[in-house]
Amino acid sequence: RNALGSAFLVGFSQVAKTKEVIQFFLRGSDIAKKNIKILGEKLAESNLPISSTWDVDVTKSTT
Repeated sequence: RNALGSAFLVGFSQVAKTKEVIQFFLRGSDIAKKNIKILGEKLAESNLPISSTWDVDVTKSTT
């Protein structure tokens, strides 16, 4: 959920009109990425698979 949420927030930040909204979305994406990192480390410690991210599916579009 964090990986998908982070990708959505990056996408929303690209089409937002105001700087405050852009920063809000990017902050949410950063929080999600930190959660992904922490949870991924815990999974790796237990030799469990780590889910892939969705960031590669986000384009550079601003419309």
